[in-house]
Amino acid sequence: MVGNLYGCGDNGEHKNKETEEAESAVPKCSDEIVLDAAKVKRLGIVADSVRYTTFEQVIKVSGEIMPAQGSSELIVAKSAGIVHFKSGINIGVGVAKGMVIASVSGKGVSGGDPTSEAAIAYKNAKAELERLTPLYEEKLVNAKDYREAKQNFEMAENAFLGTTAGSSAIGTITGVIDNILVENGAYVEAGTPIASISANRRLTLCAYLPQTYMDKVYSLNSANFVLPYSDKVYSLREMNGRRLTSSTGVAISNGYVKLNYEFDNNGKVVPGSFVDVYLLGEKRMATIVPVSALTEEQGEIYVYVQMHENAYVKREVKVGGSDGINVEILSGVAQGELVVVNGVIAVRLSSATAVIPSGHSH
Repeated sequence: MVGNLYGCGDNGEHKNKETEEAESAVPKCSDEIVLDAAKVKRLGIVADSVRYTTFEQVIKVSGEIMPAQGSSELIVAKSAGIVHFKSGINIGVGVAKGMVIASVSGKGVSGGDPTSEAAIAYKNAKAELERLTPLYEEKLVNAKDYREAKQNFEMAENAFLGTTAGSSAIGTITGVIDNILVENGAYVEAGTPIASISANRRLTLCAYLPQTYMDKVYSLNSANFVLPYSDKVYSLREMNGRRLTSSTGVAISNGYVKLNYEFDNNGKVVPGSFVDVYLLGEKRMATIVPVSALTEEQGEIYVYVQMHENAYVKREVKVGGSDGINVEILSGVAQGELVVVNGVIAVRLSSATAVIPSGHSH
């Protein structure tokens, strides 16, 4: 498992030319941090090999999660009145189809008066239906006239009861509230949009690329992103993502190129979230370690190199680009060395009381 390790007291025996060249670029080890095996296991400290592998060009930009095109539906008020959103209804909240998200009350507002036009229409439609019902039962009027009278009554009843008792605004799809279009307590007319729901099965990542990277647009076919409320890095490749913006159809606005990617949502990504985006471009070979291996002190970047079992040294490194998951190492460690990738903070905190084993003083 261990590749090219540079232990203390190495006299150069058994080194090949490749190892010597690598060692010349790597700092000598300093005081070792030695932990007992039980503590290493308890703290979850894990080391892994530095890799020299394919790494994509990375451009870090800002972005936004939006509903996929055609996946958003408006919720409209069925009657005139005052809107009262249900408790907990906010942008980003998940709702199910058929769920009541708000009520619209006509109590105390114009239109709730029994002398209103809606009340008169209701009264007339009811009277007409009551007149035709016995005639229809005796087959003295045809079914068409009866159905029309019944339909007119139901429409008038809905309109009248909506102005007096109010109505409910109900979700038409399962998804996430992505916009609230009126304030709680506002008066609306019947048919006014009050909110919109996005079906969150497919979402769109909008990345804003500075115009200075215009020559890279054609190669930026995928991306990773990080939500502001989570440390998890989401990969579009793992979410069935695809680029929507063609390399020839990009538009520049305010110095930025907008790149759109569509992806499957796992239910944890909320439309409307602003995100950090790692646009992935051309591939090349590079020395990389996981982002989790890095620690920063006074502006310098370090990793902890495992010299031998349960013994580590802090090593300064120079880093290049990062895709949010891995980071390019320009100098400081070599391919095959072991670096701590889980439990870095535990090793760092243990360094103050680390034991220097016999024969390993410096």
